[in-house]
Amino acid sequence: MERNLSRCIQTDNITSLVDAKSFGYSNGETFYTTVFLPLIAFFGVVVNLAFIFVVSRVPRMHTSTNCYLINLAIADIVFLLTGVGEKLYRFVKSPIHGDDTPIQNGGCVWIYLITDTTYFVSLCFVTLVSIERFCAVCKPQNRYCISKSKAGVLACIAWMLSVCLASALITTNSKFFTICIIWPKEALYLNYPESWGLCTAFYPWVKAYGEGMQTIPFFLTLVINGIMYILIIRGLNKSVSRLKSHSERSSEIDSRMRDQITRMLIINGFIFFLCLAPFEILSFIEMLSGIQKRLLFHSDTLVGLSYSARALAYINCVINPVIYTTMSQRYRHAFKQVFSIERPSVPVTGQSCTTKYIGSTTQEHVRVNFDSRL
Repeated sequence: MERNLSRCIQTDNITSLVDAKSFGYSNGETFYTTVFLPLIAFFGVVVNLAFIFVVSRVPRMHTSTNCYLINLAIADIVFLLTGVGEKLYRFVKSPIHGDDTPIQNGGCVWIYLITDTTYFVSLCFVTLVSIERFCAVCKPQNRYCISKSKAGVLACIAWMLSVCLASALITTNSKFFTICIIWPKEALYLNYPESWGLCTAFYPWVKAYGEGMQTIPFFLTLVINGIMYILIIRGLNKSVSRLKSHSERSSEIDSRMRDQITRMLIINGFIFFLCLAPFEILSFIEMLSGIQKRLLFHSDTLVGLSYSARALAYINCVINPVIYTTMSQRYRHAFKQVFSIERPSVPVTGQSCTTKYIGSTTQEHVRVNFDSRL
């Protein structure tokens, strides 16, 4: 059958069976795409939906912090459904690994726009939660917490800013190239497609620009949150120290609650940035490779590291609500209220603390801010 090569930017004549086999999915890649990612997506969507349902169901959980956390959970759900969904769709439609032909030009724009938006949104809401926690703990003279209306405005701004940043990355994947392939004359490759597609940038320097646009906000957010965490921990220590001269019992209670919130803050922050850091470091290395026009790692090593880094990024969308609920008595109690078969001992319709004044003692500060997470 005569091939139509006019639509291809190049034609690859594959004569080696080893080279031809490298185009397909390996056993590890097949397991990763068809088993690991669907399980992660299913579990992630379930726990994030449960988190959203519980917070929306219990009025006393209607705080500005939870407004940010709900938006963060929504971003995680969208990321999981889009990222895992498009990989499963590619796997079903084409036997060639990394083939962008199933998504075509439209997918080159919209899929990456959506996933990039959710990525920037996560960074925004992580920072908003940290800022609110910092203000509550380190600025007790401001005797109020941000209202839901203000939190809603900030949430809208975060989404709009994230869309703008993601739109700035469209050019890094907006060009769809078609490459024709002449396969070996083996029975295995008789039904293989005659071409495969690739979403990429028009120019190599645009790819390096995209890597920089992705990594710089991450490391900037990491530094900002790290500084605020240190200041928050210092503020908690100072507040508890001031109470030691007032009441020994109160100091003991405050110390215990301080330790709980400190552990929760450190663990959530550490895991969030730990899960995303490998992928961002690899992106930074890719940017340097593009600038220097040479590979800094062997391609096989880079592929293995890339799969591990992406797996951690997907796990990050699942594990945060689990850790936060595990470490917070308030959230555990809310889950029991909503999902318990028996009638809850404390009414579900509690008073919202959205406009509640924050007291002047550390014990009151911790109680108000104990339901925040990174």
